Amino acid sequence: PGNNTLEFRITLRPQPVQGECVDVGGRHLMAQILGSSTITLPEGGNASVQPDLALFASTGFPYVTVTRPEGGAVYLSSEALRGSALTLIGKLAQVSGAVTEGWRIKLGVPPAIEERAIVLAPPKALPEDLFTNWSAAIGRTVRWPYRIINDIRAAEGAASIAAALDWMTGRKARPGLRGWVEQDADLGPLGVLMAFRSPAAPVTVTLVTAASEDRIAERVDELVQPELWSQIRGDLVAWDRPGEVAAVMQVADFFVVGQGSRWLTLRLLLSNNPWYWLSGVVGSGAVAALVSVLLLRRRQRALQPERVERG
Repeated sequence: PGNNTLEFRITLRPQPVQGECVDVGGRHLMAQILGSSTITLPEGGNASVQPDLALFASTGFPYVTVTRPEGGAVYLSSEALRGSALTLIGKLAQVSGAVTEGWRIKLGVPPAIEERAIVLAPPKALPEDLFTNWSAAIGRTVRWPYRIINDIRAAEGAASIAAALDWMTGRKARPGLRGWVEQDADLGPLGVLMAFRSPAAPVTVTLVTAASEDRIAERVDELVQPELWSQIRGDLVAWDRPGEVAAVMQVADFFVVGQGSRWLTLRLLLSNNPWYWLSGVVGSGAVAALVSVLLLRRRQRALQPERVERG
C-alpha cells in the first residue's frame, strides 16, 4: 500500500581468475533504460487487513493508493473544521510521497457511510449508528473498553488525564477484565484518533474527535507533528498534550479490503491470526499420528495369525 519506488541495480561481476593481466572473454551483461522505456508489471491481487492506523500513518492507506488514485470523502461537523481537514490531507500527502486528488469535503456526518472516509466532528455531532460494529463508541454516550482505561491511567501525566476522566472513576477497572464502561460525558482534554469498519459497507472510517471543534483543531495540529504521528498504531489512539500518547490499542476485529484471489485473502487472514494455522498444524500432526497408529495396529493384526501358524 502507498507510493512505491522501483530501483534497478545492475552489477557486472567478472569471473574469479588469477594473474596480473586478465582478459575475460565471452558475452557480457548490457542494460539500457531510457526516458521513453516502459516497465510492465504483471497483474496481481491487492488487498490489506484493516483497521491499521500504523499503515495509515506510514503510507496514507487506504486513502492514498495506486489502484484508486482519487482521495476519499471528508465529513465535517461544520465549516470551521475545513482548515483541520486540509492539514490532515496535507500530512497524508507528505507521508505517502504523492499528492492525491479528488478529495470530497462534505458538511454533516451521515449515519451510514458507504465509502472510505475521514470524519472530523465532536462527539455530539456523531450518530450512534456509526459505531454499531465497534466495541467502543464516541457519541453522546461514550463507551470505552476497560483496557483503555488502564492504559490511560498508566500513561505519563496520568494525573491530569484522570482528572479529565472523572466520569470513569465510578467503577475501577482491573487488568484483564473484559467489558466496557458506558456513561454520558465528554472527552475532556483528550483528542482521539480511531479507525473502524463502517456498519454500512466493508470500508474503513477514520475518525478524529475531541470535546469541541476548537479542541479538534488544536489536537489535529498536534497529531501531524512527527513526535506524535510516529506513535500511531492499532485502531485507537488517545492523547491530551503535544507529543504524549495516553493510550494506543487494538479494539476492533480485522477485516480485509481490496481485490485479490481467495488464496491471497487466506494468506492475509492467517498472517494476522497465526493461531489459526498453528492450530491447523497441530491438528494435522495429531491426525497423522492417529492414522499411523491405526495402520500399525492393522499391520500387526495381519501378521499375528502367520506367526501362530509357524509356531
